Amino acid sequence: MGPALLEEVPKLKEWPHFSGEGEYNHMEFIRGIDMTKEDFELPDRLVTARFSTLFTRSAHRWYMKLRKEYGHQSWTWWKTQIINKWANDSWRFKVETAFEYAKFNSDKDKALPWCCQQKDRLTALYPDMSQLMIHRRILRQCGGDLEHAVKSRTTEKSSAEDIINILEEVTTRTKICSSRVNLKTRFDTRWKDSVDKNPKENSNNKYKSADTVRKCHICQSTTHLANTCPKKGKTNEIDIEKEPDVEKYDIIEENADDKSSIFSESSKDIENINATFDIMECYSHLPQLSNGQLDLSKVQDAQLMKTKPNRGKGYTAGNSCITEVVIDNKPTKLLLDPGVFSSCVSKSFLKTCVPNLEDQLLSTDGIKFNGASNPMEALGVFETNVIFPHINGNLRITIAFVVMENCSSTQFILGNDYLLMYGIDLQNNKDR
Repeated sequence: MGPALLEEVPKLKEWPHFSGEGEYNHMEFIRGIDMTKEDFELPDRLVTARFSTLFTRSAHRWYMKLRKEYGHQSWTWWKTQIINKWANDSWRFKVETAFEYAKFNSDKDKALPWCCQQKDRLTALYPDMSQLMIHRRILRQCGGDLEHAVKSRTTEKSSAEDIINILEEVTTRTKICSSRVNLKTRFDTRWKDSVDKNPKENSNNKYKSADTVRKCHICQSTTHLANTCPKKGKTNEIDIEKEPDVEKYDIIEENADDKSSIFSESSKDIENINATFDIMECYSHLPQLSNGQLDLSKVQDAQLMKTKPNRGKGYTAGNSCITEVVIDNKPTKLLLDPGVFSSCVSKSFLKTCVPNLEDQLLSTDGIKFNGASNPMEALGVFETNVIFPHINGNLRITIAFVVMENCSSTQFILGNDYLLMYGIDLQNNKDR
């Protein structure tokens, strides 16, 4: 080492120190010593001579013990001893736990120190981890919304500085991952004066006011309340009204009969019109029903649902309903049931549609099925194309029905496995 470099050697207080307590990072200490030794071309004897000052607290006691036992050793030997001593399972567990619990919060965390601390933890735990994996592990601690916002603005080749800058910009401009601030409610002074400190006394004051008179709501008496009313048992009795004088209303009824006969026929016609209109309106909301006028030549395959619906607008919301579909060029009924996990059909009903059923069944691979009250006996899987007729376009879905021996249904049952996969709406309307 030249004299010029010897004069530039940093002072002891500028060297990295190591205590071995708390959330320490022994690998950072080793890298700091290696960098200083390489930059100033220091020999091992000059580096190890400073250990009595560089090691503090628990690490200093450990160093003095080994120094007394083994004497002068090289820097390579000391690096091995440091790793063997301080890279134990207890330290690894503490660092991993600290990393997992360090969720980013834009209200109390700054992007630069938080990312640097998380990166130091990962580097100490996994020295050979690539920069890409380190960045992904750090962004995973930011939460789903913030992680997606940063990932959409970066690439796999982005540096740590780019990620920190984007993270700080997103949290500053959008306030993502900020905790909810509890704002103090400001009351008007007049409202404060009107609020009574004791709510029980305030509720009882309404009965003590002079304007309010407590009385029985059965007999309207002010001497007692309804719970002690002697007439309580007579509340369900029905008073028999006196029949009106028949002779008095004979002439009026004769004149009324002539007028009522005129309106009776017209009212029947109005009821028929309303009933016809209700039936037409009901069928107008069922475009999926197959009929002779519906063209099934143009059929397209249904697509899987890639995105979940908004909260409160689930596709499977509603009760079970029956619709008509086309299976093997024959119209049949299909029950849309969100309470069934797997789509199924009874053997007796399927026999009427497919006579040679045994030749088309696939194996269930020993999977057990249970009903609401008893276990179900599965014979196999019947896979077929189901066409959903619709005026806006016919859809075809390949559905695997589990054939049940002890099932008594008279239609095909479509369960949650396909309702959720294709986003089939249970609301029986024209938009389905």
